[in-house]
Amino acid sequence: MLNTIKICGQRMHKCYSYSFNKEDKCSIYRVEGIRKQSFRLPPPPATSLQITARYLVIQIRLAMEDTPTITITLGDDSGNHFNFAFSTVIRKVRPSSSQMCALISLTLPKNLWMNVCFDLQEIAATYWPSGSFIVLDSIEVSPTCSIRNIYATTDPLDPSANGTDLPKGYEFPSSLASRNLLVPEKLLLSDARSSKKSKIPMRVSSSFPRASGTLAPDQPPKPSTVSQPKPSRIPQANINMSVDSNIIPTPTELKEPPTYEPVYPSNDEEEESDDDAFNGIAPSIPTDINLLDIKSELPQDEEEELELIYIDSIGCYYCPSNQQYYQLDNIPKDTDF
Repeated sequence: MLNTIKICGQRMHKCYSYSFNKEDKCSIYRVEGIRKQSFRLPPPPATSLQITARYLVIQIRLAMEDTPTITITLGDDSGNHFNFAFSTVIRKVRPSSSQMCALISLTLPKNLWMNVCFDLQEIAATYWPSGSFIVLDSIEVSPTCSIRNIYATTDPLDPSANGTDLPKGYEFPSSLASRNLLVPEKLLLSDARSSKKSKIPMRVSSSFPRASGTLAPDQPPKPSTVSQPKPSRIPQANINMSVDSNIIPTPTELKEPPTYEPVYPSNDEEEESDDDAFNGIAPSIPTDINLLDIKSELPQDEEEELELIYIDSIGCYYCPSNQQYYQLDNIPKDTDF
């Protein structure tokens, strides 16, 4: 049997009426109004509840527009007090805390009765490093929400029990569903504990060798590889081999030039070209033939015989030695000189 201590219920709070609600099919406190009208325990003139049980359970339901904050005050063996405010409004991954209070995010579903079980010892150890839980001093629930019962116990609720493990006198009607929620949750607990560590990020890489020089059994050794220089993406034709060039191609990038076999002309193609006929110097013939200085006879004072070549396009002879043109009508063009 659970060891429970009733904290409120059945008209134990003077500021709020404990009345039957048809929608919820049970008697509840409807916490409404402004911040100053919060649901506080113990009511004045008492200053402390003096509850030493580890777990605090609040049966609470939120409507769609409700955003309450549950604040509990704990004391340690040195007489210090610390406030823990669980807000349904904030959505912080890590809670914010100071030397006197901590603001923690609390997610509750709407339109469903929740049995919120606060682990006071774990909350103090997680969000209050300088103190420890000894006594529960006070509870405050700000508007707006509905509260059915609040009690303390030495045994926690099972999150997967869905309200079936509630102690006698705190069960819901069979037609009214409820769920259990353990605070702090595992995810919230891990985030809160990580916030106490150094805020300097650490980079963890699996490529670094272990201190013992061995690998884990499930991790096969990786073959050693030698890094090779990455080839340049510059085309081979655009590589500049000058001294001022900052790009030096690797040996793998320098390709050998293609080789071509020489092509020799056939016997039918072995004909004398025009350049060979003019001793390598071909005459430059202007487009206007009238501009040529064509002489009508050969010079008489030449010691050597002149070599003349007949040009069909202009109908005259050309002498490569003196680069002159001659019009010799009395000499046939087939004559050899």
